[in-house]
Amino acid sequence: SKPFALGLSIALRVTAAYAQTGPEELVRRELLNEADAARNAGDHARALDRARRAMQIRATPSVGLIIAQEAEALSTQPDHGHLVLEALSAAENCAAQARLDPTLRNREVILVRCREVAEHMRPRVGRVRLSVQGPTLPGMNVQVNGSAVPQAVWSVDYPVVPGRVRVDAVTPDGREFHTEAEVSAGSTQTLTVVIPVAPTVGARAETTAPPRRALPVQPPPPPPPRQSHVGAWALV
Repeated sequence: SKPFALGLSIALRVTAAYAQTGPEELVRRELLNEADAARNAGDHARALDRARRAMQIRATPSVGLIIAQEAEALSTQPDHGHLVLEALSAAENCAAQARLDPTLRNREVILVRCREVAEHMRPRVGRVRLSVQGPTLPGMNVQVNGSAVPQAVWSVDYPVVPGRVRVDAVTPDGREFHTEAEVSAGSTQTLTVVIPVAPTVGARAETTAPPRRALPVQPPPPPPPRQSHVGAWALV
């Protein structure tokens, strides 16, 4: 389609300006050519893979646009719904980078295309808001669907793939909390994380101290033998 071709053509033109800087740029350009060929063949998985690799060599808003477009196209296929997050993230990142770089070639076109993908993807993701109850301990690990969530994003909307969402929290001293909830696309759900109260020192000592071993009972010593007085009477 036209938006996808436009994103790749922009990236290829920009890459051509850097091709003389080294072999990695030549590899990057070849990766983008392969992405273009894969897109024309309808192989969005291959196109996305090649764009990701090109992004690792050198990140630019134009390649971010390709990733956003290809992830969006692939996310509509069965078993690829998780790509909605990658498409949204890539689109918002490329729009932000293009907005901050007034010298970027084709800046306005990239901005429009990235914003279009972002607008398409926002209603397709769910969001959770973590409400942590109790004292926050340094080193406490909170995860959403297996991914660690830093404390900075607690209590704010956190995008997730719609469906069953699992939240796990573990404190440095081993206290745990687990919960699950169903989150639908376009909705935000608050999940409360309740940290169990730490046991008191006395209770912890009682539960952790090993039981005292009973000493074996020693039988009493036998009584001394009784002395006989027969010999004394005979002497008398």
